[in-house]
Amino acid sequence: MTVFPAPAALGDAPLTLTLLCDSPDEDLRAMETSYLVEGCWGHLGHHTYFVGRDRVWHLYGGSGRAFVTEQQLAPPAEGYGVVPEGPAVVTPVVLEVSIDGRSWQTIQWAHYTFLSLAEGTPSPQNAYFDFTADGVAFRYLRMREPLSATQGLSGYIDFSTLDLQVQPGEAVEAPELAAEEGRGYTCAHDILEDVWEAHPCTFGGHHWDAPSWFHTYGLGGEARLDRIAGVADLAYFRPDDPGTCCGQTEQGVLDGTMFVQTSLDGDAWDTVASVPVTYLVPVHFDVAGLGGKPAAFVRLVSAHHPGYFEDPALKHAEGYLLFSKLELSGLLPP
Repeated sequence: MTVFPAPAALGDAPLTLTLLCDSPDEDLRAMETSYLVEGCWGHLGHHTYFVGRDRVWHLYGGSGRAFVTEQQLAPPAEGYGVVPEGPAVVTPVVLEVSIDGRSWQTIQWAHYTFLSLAEGTPSPQNAYFDFTADGVAFRYLRMREPLSATQGLSGYIDFSTLDLQVQPGEAVEAPELAAEEGRGYTCAHDILEDVWEAHPCTFGGHHWDAPSWFHTYGLGGEARLDRIAGVADLAYFRPDDPGTCCGQTEQGVLDGTMFVQTSLDGDAWDTVASVPVTYLVPVHFDVAGLGGKPAAFVRLVSAHHPGYFEDPALKHAEGYLLFSKLELSGLLPP
């Protein structure tokens, strides 16, 4: 379990750190954005920001908003109900911070009116954040939809931005690397997207849930990778869609592609392997000969749906992850 440092004493006036999901500044945009090709939306239930590559930050407050949609179609099971002096029924967006990307601390719930299907066609809404904090230390910040009653995330985040009041903290020292052969990592303990305690490797699967598109492994520092081996299991998204797309019947899709990717900053990703997969059948992969490739993250993600660029309703990955584990070789952080 992560031990969060004690709150920092507020000295000079806080700085403003502006996060924007598709910011032109690669250090201040969401980790998921580069996969989306353009814009911030793509059936995602979370936006994750990694701002602590070089230092820890201390958070004292902030404001911002999330642009959310379609919670009505996968109703929430978390934070849903009545807020005093607010609308009769509300639903939240959750803001969390972390030092290591594994243990998360909730900072704020931004509530907004929950519209039932009886109230009309689901439409995008804004959820607004305005909060104070006591100097909690963080390197990661995550904005996510609440857990859904159907075991996913309830609806999608299509846009996010935050102005954070922060103070710079201690510098992040580069860890001393050691040669290792076959160190194990698992989605049960080591991915950034572990929102469901009962089943940390996967979420979603209902037609309207935001599912676990990514398994992103933080390595605890900049490694020098020689080999990435492992196993993964993926499911096809929305097999109940009627009709056809891109020359194939949705119900008949059995095979796809998974990318194995690495990144130094969580923003720019290099695809080191494209692995053929059969959905619901575990696939083993072994990417050797990386020659000490610098990486702080390893990510698994399905290829885009074939209709990604043809139909806005299909702007998502083709498959989502149910399980994965890795074995890494090279020079690794402790």
